[in-house]
This record gives sequence, C-alpha cells and structure tokens, in this order.
Amino acid sequence: MLKNIITILFITLIIYGLIILILTNFVFPRKFQDIVEHVTKQYNVDPNLVYAIIKQESDFKEDAKSRSGAIGLMQIMTTTADEVVQTISSIDKNYYNLYDPETNISVGVKYISELIRKFEGNIYLTIAAYNGGMGNVQKWFEKDYSKYDSLDKVVEEIKFVETRKYVTNVIGYYNFYTKLY
Repeated sequence: MLKNIITILFITLIIYGLIILILTNFVFPRKFQDIVEHVTKQYNVDPNLVYAIIKQESDFKEDAKSRSGAIGLMQIMTTTADEVVQTISSIDKNYYNLYDPETNISVGVKYISELIRKFEGNIYLTIAAYNGGMGNVQKWFEKDYSKYDSLDKVVEEIKFVETRKYVTNVIGYYNFYTKLY
C-alpha cells in the first residue's frame, strides 16, 4: 500500500515537472532574457510585463510585422520609435533597426516606462495605452487613475474591442509569467 502511494507521488511529481518544463520552455518562454533583464532593470519595468507583451505582440518572432506597420518583437510603430529613440543614448538616432531584438526591446521598454509614469503606475492603463494609444486612454479614463484598480473596471471603459481583448490577454500572460517565474 505504502509502495503504491510512493509510486503515485513519484509519477505525479514527474508529470508536474514535465508540465512546468513545457510551460516554461514552449508556452511561456523567456527568450531574449539577457536583453529583457538588462533593459527592464535600467528603466525599472517588471520583466514579466515585457515578456507578456512580447508574447501577445509577436509570440517572440523577431521578424514580425503587422498589417498596420508595427515591427519586431514588441510590435513598435516607427512613429513611436522615432520619438522614443531620441531619449535613448545607446541608439543611433539616424539609423536604427526595429527588427534587431536589442533595439526593439530597448525602445519598447523605454516606452512602457513612460506610459507607467504617465498613468501613475497603473498597469492596466499602461497596457491599454501600449495598444490603443496614450491619447485614447486619456480620453477614456478620468484623471484619477487609481480608481481603475481592476481588470474589469478598465475593460468596461475601453472603447476599442481589440484593445479590450489585448489588455485581457496581456494581463493573463503577465499572471502566468509571474506565477511561473
């Protein structure tokens, strides 16, 4: 009887380990970890948020390009990049490649840090602005950003269906990354 219980526990642990291995390596990877960890530390952004955004935006495909022209891992529009690179000393302002993971992640994380500051640390509004635009989020939400303290409160105010889905997905991925790592 005891031998059977030990065998069942052992098999359960192996299965659990395999599930974690699959989740961490295939479903929720942390590709480009050196770059993400370095840049998020530099701009004081949670790396799990960056992984969640990359997962949603490009599923870690460096060469991703959207129909609207967003480029690379973090799907950055060139107009946004043109503004953000002006504040990053390590990037050549005259020539930069958004398909390059280091450049793309640097620009994306710097932009996220600006949104976090703009929306007073509100992660939900930051994610909404990353997808739907800062100006739109400012129109949709009153200036007291602290009252939007849950996903439900934020999602019901978002006017774009795509942005509602985006925020919900990124928060879901963010929660997975936070629990796994």
